[in-house]
Amino acid sequence: MAEIEGSGGGAAGKLWRKHGGGYYALLAVGTFLYMEFTDLVDSVASATGVGDFITSELLTFAIQTFLNSFFASLWPVVWYTELGVEAFYWAGGGY
Repeated sequence: MAEIEGSGGGAAGKLWRKHGGGYYALLAVGTFLYMEFTDLVDSVASATGVGDFITSELLTFAIQTFLNSFFASLWPVVWYTELGVEAFYWAGGGY
């Protein structure tokens, strides 16, 4: 049986298509992952020990993830503050 165009990806693919996944969404997801990674690296770097790291993450993980989700949806603003005008070249070049 031939696959219908636009199908595939299982549940994640279906969810992606249902909510209008596209280039904007791809950049938002990438921005979210970048922000989560940099927050994790900062937490590891600032922790004085394993216990301190775990306590810090337990207290701030949910709040920081919520904020990262919000700011990732505004990825053009985040990119502009990080890269300046060059952000528009990267976003446009990727498209």
